[in-house]
Amino acid sequence: MSMADPDGVVRVDLVRGHADDDELAAVVAVATAAYLQETRAAVAEEQPRRSAWQITATAPRAPLRRDLGWSAHSL
Repeated sequence: MSMADPDGVVRVDLVRGHADDDELAAVVAVATAAYLQETRAAVAEEQPRRSAWQITATAPRAPLRRDLGWSAHSL
């Protein structure tokens, strides 16, 4: 078997023997069932968990008020 092409079409190449219609139908049925089972199991979390980086990150500081000047009373 070969992989899907960019258009999403799956191509099956027989490299040995001579498959009849029933055998090809069986391959398609098995591949379809495996694909459906995989897509049902592959679900993303609805709300992704926060990473350790996000949990420990601190909020940005407020900007300095430059209009107050540089004195001990402006802090």
